[in-house]
Amino acid sequence: MPVVEAFIKRCARTIDGAAYGDAAFSDGGAVWVGTREVAHAHDQGAVEIRLTKQEIRARRDELRADPRVTLRKNASDWIEFAVGRSATDQAAARVLVEVAVVANLATAKPGPPPTGETLARRKRWH
Repeated sequence: MPVVEAFIKRCARTIDGAAYGDAAFSDGGAVWVGTREVAHAHDQGAVEIRLTKQEIRARRDELRADPRVTLRKNASDWIEFAVGRSATDQAAARVLVEVAVVANLATAKPGPPPTGETLARRKRWH
């Protein structure tokens, strides 16, 4: 199992309020808060995290200073984090996934991660 996929599964299992399900925005699995996807593998060495615009604004200087972080050019809820194999990188990424879970708990529609046709419909848009 690729390192990033194992990381996603660990986060979903160990962060309160998170669940594991198939990703809508990529292949593989994702961390979900209710019916909202908040983290997924972007490639073999990166994870995309729905940190929320508010959290990105609050942490902008810290995120910009971190070479592992890629901010999107537009006003996006998402960042990319180069996870790598080091325990330090994975710990830092896990903190951001946990922040994303907490930030999305208040506004995400409750329920399990989507499956079947509901998930397929979301995948068609991305």
